[in-house]
Amino acid sequence: MIKYLQSKKGFSLIELIVVLAILGVMMAIILPNINLRERQISAANSTARDFYAAVQSVFTKYSLYEAKLFPYYVPENTEITYDPDNDPNMKYMCYYPALNGNYPFDPQTVKGDMPVSTDLYLEITAKNGQIQHTNVAAYARDRGIAGMFMLCGKSASNIDTEFGKLLATELAGRIDYQDGFYYAKISYTAPAAAVGGVVSKQDTDTVKVMFTAYTKHELPLASGASSTYENANLVFGADNVLSSGEICGTCAAWDSTNNNFVGRVGTKLV
Repeated sequence: MIKYLQSKKGFSLIELIVVLAILGVMMAIILPNINLRERQISAANSTARDFYAAVQSVFTKYSLYEAKLFPYYVPENTEITYDPDNDPNMKYMCYYPALNGNYPFDPQTVKGDMPVSTDLYLEITAKNGQIQHTNVAAYARDRGIAGMFMLCGKSASNIDTEFGKLLATELAGRIDYQDGFYYAKISYTAPAAAVGGVVSKQDTDTVKVMFTAYTKHELPLASGASSTYENANLVFGADNVLSSGEICGTCAAWDSTNNNFVGRVGTKLV
């Protein structure tokens, strides 16, 4: 028994030094990567917050002062006809004159009466501190349209409409734009019926930015079923990391329907 105990050996000093050196190298590799990812998420969130303030200020301005943000609209309760090939500016955006051009709707899905509510979706491409392109789509919520799916299913023909150009002009210079892609969802709620075609002042403040988002890379082009696309690309599996693996900075208003903020685990960028 004595011989057996004496034959047991512990780690030598050299072996301990080698083990500690290996652990040190591993920590030196892992920790910077963790810190880098945290910094990337923090920077993306900060960029989204700046964009949120810029977007809200633009739409609040036009809502309060009843200024036209879009030059084309049709009379209320009028059947909409348009030729997207010859008039691309009308393809995705029309406005009701009851709000002096401030209430958007999709001419492809909304005909006749003003919808109860509309969600406006916006994508901006920025490079070298400048807005390069805009993509805008409006959809009535009571039509059950998947807005982000439709926005990401864009083609070259619905980018840089007149409305998008006007938005880009208004948003330019309000923040320092980082290279990447900016997204926003703006919610409109229809005001009370206008008397004599005039909307009262208290009914003009109907616009709210629901969320803004920022990604370094453009969201994938949408195709197939909307639910399949959303689950594959727009679900937050971890804070600020989409199911596609893309880091996505967000700034969001409280979503009373889902009792959450966009960007939290399990929420969707929709």
